[in-house]
Amino acid sequence: DWLGGKDGDAMLIPGTTGFKSANTSAFRVVNKKTNKNAAKQVLAALTESGAIAIAPSETGVLPIPKFDAGVASSDYLVSPYSCTDGVLSPIIVQANQAITVPDAAMGRNYVCTITNTFVENRTVLTADPPSGSTIHVGDVLSYKMKTSVVGTALTKPIELTNILDPGLTLIEKSKQCKLTARVLKCILPAGTAIGDHDLFIKASVNSLALQNKPAGITNTVTSNIGACDPCTTTHSMVEIDTSKRSDADGKKGVKVGDVILYNVSVVVKGGVTTTEINLKDTRSVGLSVTTLPESCTQTDLTIHCVLPAGTPAGTYDFIYEATVTKDAKDLVSNQVNSDQGTCLTSCETSAKVLREVMLRITKSANVKRVKIADFVRYEVLVENLTGPDANDFFILDQAAPGLSFVEGSLRVQGDDTWSLNATYPLKIANLDLVQNEKIVISYMMRVNAGAGRGELMNVAWADHAEKYVTSNKATAMVIRSLDPDFEETRINGVVFNDKNQNGLQDTDENGISGVRVAMATGAVVETDGYGRYRFEAIDPGIFARGRNLIVKVDQTSLPSGFEMTTQNPLVKRVTPGLPIQFNFGFIASQ
Repeated sequence: DWLGGKDGDAMLIPGTTGFKSANTSAFRVVNKKTNKNAAKQVLAALTESGAIAIAPSETGVLPIPKFDAGVASSDYLVSPYSCTDGVLSPIIVQANQAITVPDAAMGRNYVCTITNTFVENRTVLTADPPSGSTIHVGDVLSYKMKTSVVGTALTKPIELTNILDPGLTLIEKSKQCKLTARVLKCILPAGTAIGDHDLFIKASVNSLALQNKPAGITNTVTSNIGACDPCTTTHSMVEIDTSKRSDADGKKGVKVGDVILYNVSVVVKGGVTTTEINLKDTRSVGLSVTTLPESCTQTDLTIHCVLPAGTPAGTYDFIYEATVTKDAKDLVSNQVNSDQGTCLTSCETSAKVLREVMLRITKSANVKRVKIADFVRYEVLVENLTGPDANDFFILDQAAPGLSFVEGSLRVQGDDTWSLNATYPLKIANLDLVQNEKIVISYMMRVNAGAGRGELMNVAWADHAEKYVTSNKATAMVIRSLDPDFEETRINGVVFNDKNQNGLQDTDENGISGVRVAMATGAVVETDGYGRYRFEAIDPGIFARGRNLIVKVDQTSLPSGFEMTTQNPLVKRVTPGLPIQFNFGFIASQ
């Protein structure tokens, strides 16, 4: 395999001009004894071609491998050269670094071998439901970005970019993904191992998707490294709106024996349905249905109706009648649910049955004014003055913010079956009250630090799971006063003879007595013999930020000829519980 020449020439062994993936190639370094300058010239001329010739004891540079542009790879890893003549120990040399051929190798081929590998990255985007499916507002789409790392671990990060469709609202994502505005970037860091790596995003279809019909939702992912195919999914939009109405809507109520006409309406827009639409129309006790619409069946209190797959765009009505029976409670209601789409206007109707149990509730508190940490005892009187009997009702007692129920303080007189189901709002359940009887409920509330200042209003009323029992809303109010030590503030100050006009009262400067000092609120005081004054019990305003106060000296009350050396009036911010100083300096004019 020598190229020829005679003894003393610098000989060249051809090397490869390009390395493919995961291969091993060699550069052969030729050693000759003579004509070293000629060898250097050949080296300079042929380094880029992939082969070099170096004479013994001379230094040359091993080239960086030239990779085949046709290899579909994302990144290459290049190992060092290992150089040996088969006798001498190998020398490890990096590409593009110099190597000196040892004299000991004279007469033998000195071969430098290098192994090159590459990282190949492929990304695939899939969706659930699959791309090409029909979707509706409210559906949830799950996207998976599967990236396969082949060859070796990543040497640089892979960045997947997904611009979120306006018709999608992000619900959940992989922790490697970050959303900025509507741009979602997902990162597989350098060092990611060989294998498949899944990133995901989950989003719900919002109403903006309807504005892009018939295109629907399109989601595209791009990768900064490697191939991405397929990386676009599409879902077409079909809008399904359901509504429920009855001829009792808008009426004052219904009576036992009345017949109510109900209509469940489904509107299909934007295309043909791909799956059947299931409707579940559930009514309350007290409604009897005898004749059902076509494609509907009845189980207990529920009517099941089906709109088949392949239904074209249009409006489809399911109409039936129901009779109000004697076991109807305070309300007869009817609600429809669809397994697809949204409610166009309302999917629930209700009508009041004109037969009520109306209770009277009175509420009182044992004190009128409270401070933080005080206890208040409330009493709720429940009376059934009109009948019929009220069974299985509950009392809701909504306390003002900052008032908390004292555990173990609840007492109920007039019913032995009661239970405490909640404490905020207070819910006393399982109550029964016959006509012309009463129940007395008492309990304690504690005033917490979070209680607002001023009026604290508690409201109590009766209710029933099926609105069978109603009542008035009874209130009891206490007034939360400011704590003089920790919430109210005070103003201290002095009016003094500011001889040196520096605005500060020095030790040799006396106060001015008998001077009137006023606040913007109208409060007025006079300075004592030392020029001092004070305002007590000042409202500091909102706890979080306090408020500004204005204090002014009545200059007509000063001795004749005094002029100001400080601002008058003064404005300062006060905060709860902390006193503040307002000092005023004056000097006698010349």
